[in-house]
Amino acid sequence: MRFASRFLAVAVLGSVLLSIGFSCSKTTTKHKPVEYRLYVGVLEPPGRTEIFVIDTETDSIIDSVEYPASNVLITASPDGEYFAAFGSGYCTRIYDTQGLTVLAELSCQQHAAFTPDIGQILGFHGSGVDFYNYSTFELEDQDTVWMGSPQVNTRNGIVYGLRSHTEGALDSTGFVAYDYTQHELVKSWQAFSGRDGESRYVIKRFHVHPDGNRVYGTSITRSAVSMFCYDLWGDSAVFENSIAHPCGAVRVSPDGREVYLTDPGFALGGYTPGKIFVYDADNGRLLDEISLQGLDTITAPLPRHLFGAEIRFHPKKPKVYVSCGGHNHLGPILVIDTETRKIVKWLFPNFDHSPQFMDIAPKL
Repeated sequence: MRFASRFLAVAVLGSVLLSIGFSCSKTTTKHKPVEYRLYVGVLEPPGRTEIFVIDTETDSIIDSVEYPASNVLITASPDGEYFAAFGSGYCTRIYDTQGLTVLAELSCQQHAAFTPDIGQILGFHGSGVDFYNYSTFELEDQDTVWMGSPQVNTRNGIVYGLRSHTEGALDSTGFVAYDYTQHELVKSWQAFSGRDGESRYVIKRFHVHPDGNRVYGTSITRSAVSMFCYDLWGDSAVFENSIAHPCGAVRVSPDGREVYLTDPGFALGGYTPGKIFVYDADNGRLLDEISLQGLDTITAPLPRHLFGAEIRFHPKKPKVYVSCGGHNHLGPILVIDTETRKIVKWLFPNFDHSPQFMDIAPKL
């Protein structure tokens, strides 16, 4: 009996220790960090276009697929399942990110916006927006709302975009916010007023803050070329900074603290020193600038000028990608450390490609 009692006690103790072991193993299990892929539309002489896939862990090219148009706009889905390619003269294609195969073509040329939260793909075109099933790509619904350069914010279920010029005037650009879950226009801004209260922005490029409350853009008014911040729901200009010209790109960091602006470095009077400007997102204060002039001293007999184009931040790591193939000029993609604001790597360093539009998404 005494032996049986000892055996029972040992068994109970063993099961308790085993249970604790399992419990500890569960609580200490680490989730595998999400990896990301950068998808880039690249023009290659003489007139070929490829879509390159870049591994953002090693910042190296891992795959590519040829595209028929001379220029291509890339939009990736936030879940990393698809990317869309939209080139002049071709219907928008939906690609599988894992096999780079064409899964579907949207009707005509449409700017694709992915909304996996509601299981649909939105296709914006000149007559409105089409709603496609996220898995079968079948047309499910349509609406007459129209906007240019749509940007989806899945946090609040809103698509933001540009309106055509105000009726009867060529000195302003409208802006809209559209609830893609309810299929209704939330708000429409006829035009944004400059800080003088009178000038109207002609918006060239824009990006909405992650919280959905502010929009940052490059613009032309009657008196100035500027990078601006506008409070959407307060209907007021937050700040406005003079820039050389509005042909670059503007992008807010994932944490909403900084705004990056590319100045390609050309104007009607000739070339100006191209730069990447870094601003405080709250007040527009200039925090830093990265010169794009004379960086290529290895492959070129004379220092070359880089034409900054698109900007994409890594969602989790302190780095940002800047394509330097603006306006079909040859150049690299710069990988920049956002903490030191130093260029840490060049992709396509031999000036034999023209990387332009790009987007980033999780790796499946």
